[in-house]
Amino acid sequence: MTFVLECHDVGRRFSDGQREIDVLRNFSAQWSLGSLVGIGGPSGAGKSTLLGILAGLDSSYTGSVKLDGRELSELSESARARLRQRHVAFAFQTPHLFPHLSIRQNLEVAANISNSHEQLENHLREFTERLSLQALLEKPPETLSGGERRRASLLRTLLSPANVLLFDEPGAHLDTALQREVMSLLQDVASAGRLVLFSSHNLEHLNRADCQFQLGGDH
Repeated sequence: MTFVLECHDVGRRFSDGQREIDVLRNFSAQWSLGSLVGIGGPSGAGKSTLLGILAGLDSSYTGSVKLDGRELSELSESARARLRQRHVAFAFQTPHLFPHLSIRQNLEVAANISNSHEQLENHLREFTERLSLQALLEKPPETLSGGERRRASLLRTLLSPANVLLFDEPGAHLDTALQREVMSLLQDVASAGRLVLFSSHNLEHLNRADCQFQLGGDH
């Protein structure tokens, strides 16, 4: 089996100015395409920290992280950025949308890298309907509510051609029905052949995953 993402004994330590705090300790896992992976644990357990490391956004870790067979800690910042651009899309808890573009244009920026126009339109129709965003596509982000911007941000990641998709608390700030639809979309995208990882403290969401990992919160 070919693993697209591997980590061995990964740890991350932060300093609060007075002491060193181990936010993440000795995490190891290997994941292949076509998997939905849940990362659970209480607040402060290191879920967001782990996703940032896996995405190549944080190189100040101990241990080993390989993306597409390449050790991230051995790459320069620019090489790591190029690898991330080819392989990874990340939906942060706080939406990061381009304020000068409409929602449709924000989505097209992410999706047009490799998708044909027909593929893009087909996915836009399906995904926007499932996330109730059809009427919002031509609006700028500043006119949307927090929950609407959140859905648009999740959709932008789902439309990315990257083969590794990371979602930090994808159900945050959404009502129960939309949370379930988002999780259903994540399952569908993973089943279609991509690696999808998400963090959550919601057991219902985690139980939808093909495999799940619980991070401790004793630090």
